[in-house]
Amino acid sequence: ERSELSHAEVEEDRWANDSGSYGSPAREGDDDDSDSRDIQAATTSLREHLTWQLGLTQFSDRDRSLIRFLIEGLDDDGYLSASLDELLETLPEEYEIELDELEVALRQLQSLDPTGVAARSPRECLALQLKALPRDAVRDLALVVVEQHLDLLAARDFNKIKKNTGCNDEELKAAHALIVGLNPRPGARFAALDT
Repeated sequence: ERSELSHAEVEEDRWANDSGSYGSPAREGDDDDSDSRDIQAATTSLREHLTWQLGLTQFSDRDRSLIRFLIEGLDDDGYLSASLDELLETLPEEYEIELDELEVALRQLQSLDPTGVAARSPRECLALQLKALPRDAVRDLALVVVEQHLDLLAARDFNKIKKNTGCNDEELKAAHALIVGLNPRPGARFAALDT
């Protein structure tokens, strides 16, 4: 634990100059920003990046410990590959951890960058990213499509999506464009260093 904190302190200067757009969906004309994020990600692992952010939070020591535990359970794409129940079973009983504590720790971890990290499915990953965006009609429709009709979107059954959501062609096009601009693998840009 101490080495993680001192590493986080060392990393603080390096990350302090970040523009703050980190983890937001790609936008046209954003190539230079994207390249700099990729270069920065290539020198920092996902676990290091998340642990550094964790050091900047006001979470309790117990919550930080649980979040660190969850960080260790992430796969290379940033997904939590085991269920919370499975993870809970691996913790010693004397720690007296309840499932609801792990659920809170998961929500706290999911609030960190990159947006969509610690999701348990592609659907949840995309929904987390959409929920982080400002609310508007396009974002709201995209969220409905992701949460309720992702299988239809994957099958490119746009007519059925329009029928189920009551949207028109233009609205669906805008929502679709927003969805395809999301990152279904938020941890992938860090993966080379986590292996």
